[in-house]
Amino acid sequence: MRKNKIFSIVLIAFTFGILGALTASTTVKAGVLDIDTSQYEPTGNPNVSYPQISIRTNRTPERTNIADIVKLADEAAAKYPAGDSAHRSKAVTKMLISYFGSGSLGHTWIVVFHSNKPGDYTSYGFHEVFGWVKNGSSYFTDDSAGRKFAVEKTLPLGDDKTSCENIEKTIMPQLSEESVAIARMMGVYVFWPSRGAYSPLGNCAWAAGNLWNAVTGDNLKFEQEFDGAAHASDWGMPFLNGVTKIADPGMAAEGMVK
Repeated sequence: MRKNKIFSIVLIAFTFGILGALTASTTVKAGVLDIDTSQYEPTGNPNVSYPQISIRTNRTPERTNIADIVKLADEAAAKYPAGDSAHRSKAVTKMLISYFGSGSLGHTWIVVFHSNKPGDYTSYGFHEVFGWVKNGSSYFTDDSAGRKFAVEKTLPLGDDKTSCENIEKTIMPQLSEESVAIARMMGVYVFWPSRGAYSPLGNCAWAAGNLWNAVTGDNLKFEQEFDGAAHASDWGMPFLNGVTKIADPGMAAEGMVK
């Protein structure tokens, strides 16, 4: 009975994932962005000692043009009268989820290589519907070491066992809690609170960038400036008054190559 219940939950999530992908491709026409999958390092970076940790993205190092996204959000909000905050905010959120969840902005993920042996790694990624995924390798949650990428940053990891325990028992739960708060603030449905919740503000680059900096002590820049206060009223989203940055795979890629 329990197995059937788990299977049903997974099936529902899988179905929502498909619907989300279809909605993104039909609802919002994203601009052409540079997705690059030319790099392939399934056993890690041979120039860095093991164990090691890598942050990877399939976006070329060029930040997303936020003005294009703002224009689409303005158009979504404009379908409703000024002052109709409820409908405006829902329309903008729907548009943003379609845009960010479509994959057109790219993906950013983390891989811990325990050694240079094939398959000896642990990966972490943050995905729409699923939230945090460990060792994801499916079509919708591929964070595998064998996934091709554009750029990466790799650093040696002293004690990989302790680091992974810290990631899974401390860092991920903290980020999950933050992401759920962000998602609920935006009106995004939360499937599994314990696994976090993907949203336009709490996206894959946000999760991977924060995890990377927490583990390594690095100061990777994965966010670009965003004047949320300038759009809070028009979009019916008062919480944007406190938003000054937005995570972006393209910005993360810029940070990796600097």
